[in-house]
Amino acid sequence: MTESKSKIKALLGPTNTGKTYHAFERMLAHDNGMMGFPLRLLARENYDRAVEKLGRGQVALITGEEKIIPERARYYFCTVESMPVSLDLDFVAIDEIQLCTDPERGHIFTDRLLNARGFEETIFIGSDVIAPMLKKVMPDIEIIDKARLSELRYVGYKKLTRLPPRTAIIAFSVDDVYAIAEIIRRQKGGTAIVLGALSPRTRNAQVALYQNGSVDYLVATDAIGMGLNLDIGHIAFARLRKYDGKRSRPLDTLEIAQIAGRAGRYKRNGTFGVTGQAGEIDETQAEAIQNHSFMPIDHLYWRQSRLNFKSLKSLIQSLEDKPEADYLRKGRPATDYLSLKKLSLRESIQKACKNPDIVRLLWECCQIPDFRQILNDDHITFIENVFFFRLGDHQDACGRIPDDWVAARLKRLDRLDGTIDSLMNRLAHIRTWRYVANQADWLYKQQYWRDYSLDIEDRLSDALHEKLATRFVNKESSLLLKRMKTRDQMDIKITDEKEIFIGDMALGQIKGFDFEAYAGTFEEDKKTLIKGVRPSLMKYFENDIAAMEKSTDALNLMGDAIIQYKGESIARLVSGQSLYEPGIVLLQRDFLNQNQIDRVRAVLKDWIETKINSQLGAILTLENPDEKGLVSGILFRLFENKGWVERRDVANMMSDMDLEQKGILKKKGVYLGAFSIYHKALLDRKNQELITILWNVYHPEQRFKLLDGGHTSFALKNDAHADYAARIGFMPLGKTAVRLDMLERLNSMLYEKADKGIVELTNEMVNMIGIDFARAHKLLGRMGFKGTNKEKRLYRLPSAAGKQSDKKRNPNKVDKYAHKKKNRDTNKGSGTINNPFAVLKGLKQDMAGEEKTSDKNGPEAKQEAEPDADKAVKK
Repeated sequence: MTESKSKIKALLGPTNTGKTYHAFERMLAHDNGMMGFPLRLLARENYDRAVEKLGRGQVALITGEEKIIPERARYYFCTVESMPVSLDLDFVAIDEIQLCTDPERGHIFTDRLLNARGFEETIFIGSDVIAPMLKKVMPDIEIIDKARLSELRYVGYKKLTRLPPRTAIIAFSVDDVYAIAEIIRRQKGGTAIVLGALSPRTRNAQVALYQNGSVDYLVATDAIGMGLNLDIGHIAFARLRKYDGKRSRPLDTLEIAQIAGRAGRYKRNGTFGVTGQAGEIDETQAEAIQNHSFMPIDHLYWRQSRLNFKSLKSLIQSLEDKPEADYLRKGRPATDYLSLKKLSLRESIQKACKNPDIVRLLWECCQIPDFRQILNDDHITFIENVFFFRLGDHQDACGRIPDDWVAARLKRLDRLDGTIDSLMNRLAHIRTWRYVANQADWLYKQQYWRDYSLDIEDRLSDALHEKLATRFVNKESSLLLKRMKTRDQMDIKITDEKEIFIGDMALGQIKGFDFEAYAGTFEEDKKTLIKGVRPSLMKYFENDIAAMEKSTDALNLMGDAIIQYKGESIARLVSGQSLYEPGIVLLQRDFLNQNQIDRVRAVLKDWIETKINSQLGAILTLENPDEKGLVSGILFRLFENKGWVERRDVANMMSDMDLEQKGILKKKGVYLGAFSIYHKALLDRKNQELITILWNVYHPEQRFKLLDGGHTSFALKNDAHADYAARIGFMPLGKTAVRLDMLERLNSMLYEKADKGIVELTNEMVNMIGIDFARAHKLLGRMGFKGTNKEKRLYRLPSAAGKQSDKKRNPNKVDKYAHKKKNRDTNKGSGTINNPFAVLKGLKQDMAGEEKTSDKNGPEAKQEAEPDADKAVKK
């Protein structure tokens, strides 16, 4: 641009002062001119306005992704980065000039401030905080202060669901925008969405929803703060922090003011406040925003614009030059510089950059924007590919990007399926291709690829708008709230999936005997909602209760003591009168009347009692057996000791018991082992699971987890753990509990392997019961085996017991002198003759009658045949 001979002006002031409108009209008063804007959306908005006034032939649009330049164009609307500085025009204006202080893009605005001039008139538009810097840079500048046309007032905090119509809610991440929009959709019927990443077509379609009254709310990022003129009455900040590309930081007062100023347009007053997770704005800060009183700017961000293309190294050094003026500062490294730095490390690039023209070409390629803002290796490699295509086979920087390479990549983007995020990702990619397609001499069929990429962008934009509208706009919801509040007749439906609908709108889902509204659904009108759906819910639950009374097949007890009905939690067990008599508490009762509550409780009480009795009845009835004599005594002892006893503790009774009595015990599920006597129900996995649940319910302070079925032993934590172990068929032995059937198997194996009364404790035996040798040594001592050589692990079999009346009897030996005892059985017909051979014969008959049972709690382990106490008779 040539040096201006006219006075330079600045239109400064808060938002809603008509600054941009005034500059627009000033440009049209000249034969030609150009305006630079901070956003593509703003450039497009003002371009459309100029086209409407002047027609397409006189107006040009130049942004990174779009170039519409008629042959006789007079007026140019551009993004600041895309302004063609080589044009000599009568008028030049830069909007939002205070962005010279933006650490990422500020150097571009500073360059335009220092170098962009109209031949007749130059206008800088922005906040008055930059006035001192403008005076410092251009002492002769004419500053025109513009007053706000309407009042702006701070109104404090309001809940999301209490925000008034014509509100714009500001968030600073896409996730927050979506979450807030979902709440507004459910509460208020819908919202429009404005994100900086939206294409102009999608943004315009979304704004139209808001402007034409289809929705009363707008959820946006801070992109709304840059000159978008909308009919907004109230601005609500959902957060007062933003991620600026480097860190999460609080918004400064000027940033809040820039966005808040969008409330109230022309002469209509506006308000601003906070909502969601934002805290209150400081009183001093709020007053400064209302009065537009801010600390002036004292610096500008700068980067060298006169670059040295002599070599790759020279180019990087010139980009790293430091400013000479004290008011200029180096900003944050821009993406073009970062791309160049990464590429300069690649050997292929270093070899290619042989002359200034090639270095300049590389820098041009580095200007390709990364609209996804991730600057990963994919983007760097993309730039490298474009560079080498442009370099050409002759390395004369006159090459073109092959059509088939372009076609293959655009084909991947030409899809309209997927989520909102996937469509936005494709739009970001296509915006990069739109930039490439709009560069002169980069493509063979430039106009074709321009049109094709624009067509893809338009169709993606339309698909994105449709998905946004489908997800965040529900025209029925606002009508629904009115109908509920006026008690109009509502068509309530409950689906097979237990979803509750009013018309086509899903309100929530039935969970057990409760109703869960979907997240954010009418939070402020929950009472109205519940009142509206209660009659339908009570009728639905009555049908469920009646079905439960007829059949309890759909009830299930979970491991955490929760009772489920048809897969939904409805109650839980709590500590009751005893371990086997738990109490029951309903989880939900708000939608049940007292009669329904009592009926559900009665069903559940009967069901859990039946379940406990059917599974554990054989153990529980041991307390009051219907047998008499020795059988009754053994059964009671089993009950007293949680379903099992060591055989030596009942040796007297067992020695006096005949085969018939032992048979009765076996029929009742009692296992007569050589070391222990226990009820087989203890080792049933389902019974162990139930006992574990009941134990944890009755002892909430001492809860234990049932180990998987392959465990044959486990370490004990405390006395309570030992008591629990005993109830599920494990014998506590010191600090270890061993499964009863494993003890019997170990005992049998020891006798089988013994030679002349001595047996070796093998690794097989130790591994079988899942403990180490040290604990196995103590275990054998408990079982009556005497160690003779600990190093060789040799043990002597238990010796014969003394008198039955005062000593424990060895369960593995029979009294060899029993034939000498008189008057034991004088009935010759009884078959019980008092001699050793008769006793041995009786024992064999006894053992033959025992059945071998499968170990229900171990990996395919089988229990040994049940030995009687007299098995140890030797020849």
